[in-house]
Amino acid sequence: IKSGIIELLSRFETNLLASSYDLIQ
Repeated sequence: IKSGIIELLSRFETNLLASSYDLIQ
């Protein structure tokens, strides 16, 4: 279960970074 949560958080963080990068450009 813990690994699934970590994967979910990392995926969310990646999407957040991608969104921020798109906003900056």
